[in-house]
Amino acid sequence: MKHCPGIFFHRLSPYLESKRVVHYIDEGSRKVFYQDGDLLPFEKPEYYERKKKKDRMNPEIIVEYMSAMGWNILDENFWTSTKKAYKDVIIWKNKKL
Repeated sequence: MKHCPGIFFHRLSPYLESKRVVHYIDEGSRKVFYQDGDLLPFEKPEYYERKKKKDRMNPEIIVEYMSAMGWNILDENFWTSTKKAYKDVIIWKNKKL
């Protein structure tokens, strides 16, 4: 696997509320693995018990999970469309919340 600064898997409800989050972030000397929400039927929790955090979530697992949901993200046609795309940009400024 090539070096990945971060791997994220988010499953949203129809109302765009986060229902399941799994991510791995490599900040150099600090590795972070995080998960929240109920496991989805296709998830393999044994992945999340692996000793090395980088092995708990990686590109291969993302491909496996997407395939389980019926999305072949390795197929170039997955990334093309004849329809217009919607792009949402959020610009964060230095504001205190």
